[in-house]
Amino acid sequence: MSKRKAQAPANAKAEDASRKATAKKAAPRPKARAKETKPKPKAAAPVEKPPPRKATPEEILGSCSPVVRRIAEEVRSLVRHVVPTATEKAYPGWHGIGFRDPQAGYVFGLFPHDDHVRLFFERGGELEDPEGVFAPPDGLKQGRYVELRTVIDAKVPALRRMIIRAVVHQSV
Repeated sequence: MSKRKAQAPANAKAEDASRKATAKKAAPRPKARAKETKPKPKAAAPVEKPPPRKATPEEILGSCSPVVRRIAEEVRSLVRHVVPTATEKAYPGWHGIGFRDPQAGYVFGLFPHDDHVRLFFERGGELEDPEGVFAPPDGLKQGRYVELRTVIDAKVPALRRMIIRAVVHQSV
């Protein structure tokens, strides 16, 4: 009898634990409350936004000093004369003007700075530069640029030849 009494409490604990586990399984879980949402106001008919206004090359150059503006205008004139098929496009995010030829694609960009203008040749790294027109590469892999500080720099015959060389190279 003493054995039975000693086992009774252990069995009682096991039965009690078993009952609790069964009770947990059988009891339904409380449902999560749905978030209270405010009724959404009816949306108005979509308003069509006007297309973004395109900047012009003149607007890009408008904020430049008169000296830089004159250098840039000289370069633009040179490009129009040497590559009459090229078109210009203002890139306000880059603060520059891009030049594109129908056959060659994007060839170069003109970037005004505070005291000079850079004419960036998109694939200038592939061009021969026997006259030393380009500035040192400064880590550039594909492109090269010419730094123009005066209007006379824009009239150098070597620059004209480099523009032609770039368009011909990219047209092939």
